[in-house]
Amino acid sequence: MTINLPQMISKIGKNTKFQIICHESTVPFSFYQLSSDIATVSCDFRDIFGTTKTANITMSVGNYNCQTVLTELATQLYAIADTSVGPYIRFQPTFTFTYSSITGLSTLAMTAPVSAQITIKFATNTLLGKFFGFTANAIMSTVLTPVSTQTCVANPVNCLFLRCSSLRQEYNREWIVQSGAFSDIVYKIPIFSQQNTYIGQSVEGDSIYVLDNNISTLNFYLTTNLSYSAIDLRGVDNFNFSFSIREVVIPDYIPITDAVFASITPPTDEGITEEEKALLEEKQRQMDKLEKYKKKLEAKNTNK
Repeated sequence: MTINLPQMISKIGKNTKFQIICHESTVPFSFYQLSSDIATVSCDFRDIFGTTKTANITMSVGNYNCQTVLTELATQLYAIADTSVGPYIRFQPTFTFTYSSITGLSTLAMTAPVSAQITIKFATNTLLGKFFGFTANAIMSTVLTPVSTQTCVANPVNCLFLRCSSLRQEYNREWIVQSGAFSDIVYKIPIFSQQNTYIGQSVEGDSIYVLDNNISTLNFYLTTNLSYSAIDLRGVDNFNFSFSIREVVIPDYIPITDAVFASITPPTDEGITEEEKALLEEKQRQMDKLEKYKKKLEAKNTNK
């Protein structure tokens, strides 16, 4: 969504900055959990004669559970394995993919043909691997049966982020998709509703400082917690949100050293012994005498 403001917003104060605050949002839960930007993974197929080909499989975008996503994976692997390319001779694998609701793990078993092998390179697409519980490559054959090391999550999208790419935020960084990346998030929208309903959030977001002195265009987009790609609402356009832009006065800067020195209180008479007190009084008397002698010398020099 791009908003071209009818009139540019410009700062009018010297010691001020702009802030953006989002107040609420409603988003149709019409997007797919398994989206097109994470649906492809590279695989190695070795036929019964030992010839290997590398090809991509692309899962059908959609919403799955932990069992139906295994069925889709088997369908796509079978189609590529059964296609001859160059010296590679096609074969028809027999899969027994299962999900355990007790352990939360998936098992990728290939029971035929003997000598054939398939390697799914989940290490190159760990986001897709989340659906099956794999973070490393899965190698399947009649003698190798990989079992996932993590719990399968067929619905890994747990929140949406409203982002604004046209505003330069002050200092903000994020560790969501990449570590320490400059952030353009202006609002977080947790998902507590079911698919094919609406996701609502009416809690006011953080007040975010921006560095821009003039604002004429605002470019908003929605992403999931998995990637920076804008989500596809699949034609459902009634997505809305509200926000405010305000100019605020920046508090006076006080160095931390000033705050430290200000917190140091002068010593008091409490805890001083009688001997120490007598010495301090004697010191003060001697200082007073020196001050008198100084004044006499100054007066004598002036008379001369």
